[in-house]
Amino acid sequence: MAKPHLPLEGVRIASIEVVYAGPFATQMLANMGAEVIMVESINYRPVASRPGKVPDSSLETPGRLRGLHNKDYTVAGIWNREAAFNSKHFNKLSCTIDLTRPEGKDVLRRLIEKCDVFFENNSVAAIERLGLTYDVLSSWNDKLVYVNAPALATEGPYKDFIGYGTNMEALIGHAWLRGYPDEDPMHLYFDVYQMDASGGMAAAASILMGLWHRARTGKGQWIDSGSAQTVIPQFPEAIMEYTMNNRVRRTLGNRDLWAAPCGVYPVRGDEDRWICITCYNEEQWQGFCRAIGSPEWASQEIFATHASRYEHQDELDEYIKEWTSIHDDYEAMFILQKEGVPSAPVLDERDTLRDPQVVHRQFYERVDCTKNGTGVHMFPGMMWKYPKTPMSIRIPPCALGEHNEYVFKEIIGMADEEIRRLEKGEIIGGNAYREEVL
Repeated sequence: MAKPHLPLEGVRIASIEVVYAGPFATQMLANMGAEVIMVESINYRPVASRPGKVPDSSLETPGRLRGLHNKDYTVAGIWNREAAFNSKHFNKLSCTIDLTRPEGKDVLRRLIEKCDVFFENNSVAAIERLGLTYDVLSSWNDKLVYVNAPALATEGPYKDFIGYGTNMEALIGHAWLRGYPDEDPMHLYFDVYQMDASGGMAAAASILMGLWHRARTGKGQWIDSGSAQTVIPQFPEAIMEYTMNNRVRRTLGNRDLWAAPCGVYPVRGDEDRWICITCYNEEQWQGFCRAIGSPEWASQEIFATHASRYEHQDELDEYIKEWTSIHDDYEAMFILQKEGVPSAPVLDERDTLRDPQVVHRQFYERVDCTKNGTGVHMFPGMMWKYPKTPMSIRIPPCALGEHNEYVFKEIIGMADEEIRRLEKGEIIGGNAYREEVL
């Protein structure tokens, strides 16, 4: 039986992507079968993308830098070894072109002529400086779906501003809303930013819509997707509360505007194990009471209605802690869920690898990254499944310039002599960063 085709098989995407949002966008499309070609350069290493040299002290602590070899960066170079980078770059290809030189730009032109989509999430100034704006690339391929996805879009008074997740979370107001009431926004950064995931998903969806539009009309188009703005619709209550009532919302910690109880409670055993419990209505509250044995305290007048429970959450939380502290996290969840009470243990990275639901879904996949010098590792895999066209990690994380020969020879159609000439002039090729950019 022939192997089923993946949904985006036959779609080719050229990408100049950085940090998280861009790689996340193209990875979703690559997982669905699109051929994603990352255009990189040995003369420039984007900050917060592929890693460079790091202090020896950083390699001794847990985190995404572990496994890097700071001393030997010429063989299986450190730029191919970082977990954060590799987790977003499987199922992709990498070629290296110096886009700052006219001949390199001409090589890109020949690649774009063979592509369906061009995607980038760099600063507006960087793309303008390289001369890779829509008007230029659409003149090379008028059926091209061209997508910009910088943090703040390509127009407006902030279009030339640069920033990362920390800066954008602050600008869009998210840092003001998350965290605990007794902490200021300075305490809320933890290297996970909603803008990156949200912006990546929005960009991927916009590419799909662009391809759908082209299939109907035969025309390409320009899509301007500002990543930061994709988060703002996710907290409409705060916006409406100000526009309608002139009130500025602050952080709620583990509380909720409507639910009571709503919190994270300690469980038996390790002092850092917790369970999250939420009751939005009377039915869930009654289920909670049955689950914990209908204790006498639950019949107190202050807990008689949803409104009164909301007003007395501090007292309620103390009673709940008494029950959760004599149960394990998973044990408590199963007891509560049996009575229809929304609840879940708070998992760390170790827990998610062995969580029964995640294991059943075969979410993590074992990938051989020996060519990158890191061995075999578990990677987060497919977020959704097509039962008749199963997706998987088909290609290990791409090393810098790993697919140069395929891109230049098979896709663009360069002769060996031209490839050697351009490689000699360092216009194309190379799989190691220059010392000065590490």
